[in-house]
Amino acid sequence: MRDATMRIHLHGSPRRFLECPVSRLFRLIVPVAAVLFSTMTLAAAAQGTVTTGTAATTDAGSIEAPVGDGEDALPEATRSVLDILSSEPRFSLFRTLVDLAGTPDVFTEGGPITVFVPTDDVLASAFEAYMKGFKGKAYDKRVRKLVLAHVLDAQFSPDDLIANITHSRRRRDNMGTVSGDNVTLTIVGEQICVFDESAQVLPVSLVETGTDGTVYALETGMIRPR
Repeated sequence: MRDATMRIHLHGSPRRFLECPVSRLFRLIVPVAAVLFSTMTLAAAAQGTVTTGTAATTDAGSIEAPVGDGEDALPEATRSVLDILSSEPRFSLFRTLVDLAGTPDVFTEGGPITVFVPTDDVLASAFEAYMKGFKGKAYDKRVRKLVLAHVLDAQFSPDDLIANITHSRRRRDNMGTVSGDNVTLTIVGEQICVFDESAQVLPVSLVETGTDGTVYALETGMIRPR
């Protein structure tokens, strides 16, 4: 079959044409187009990135992941409240008191709970005086009450506590502990604090959020139940 031809207008003369077979013209155009595409690609790479589809590659050839909202990057809680208490050396005395209290069900039922934990330094100076004169079953009962006075039967993050406090007209939030005692959460300066029924002002600091609750540290005192 005879190759088709194409009439190409010669620049500079409206009446001059060049008869050229299409197959030959195609062989000329394809290499030129390939060179132009390669040149454009190299130029784009030199200026920044070359995009292909939805991924972006840098001039080093690495792939940049798309930027998301970051929620998937947040660490998930993997330890229970009891695990946290056991792993923190400064909470060893409180963890011992939990055992002496028979590990109340609130620690094993899966939560959600909030625990304000006095550190070992606090308990070393306050526990003996608080327990003075109690023996036998009365002693055991008082230990249990002390432990449960530091537990709320609901889980509160720092943001939750701040929201509850600031949304109150009096800027304080009254809560009942598992022991049946009352505590008041408020903000002093920029610090979240808990008041117990003896009017102590105890700053709290977040330790960790567990699978069944949130743990805060009390570094200046312990909650004294009635």
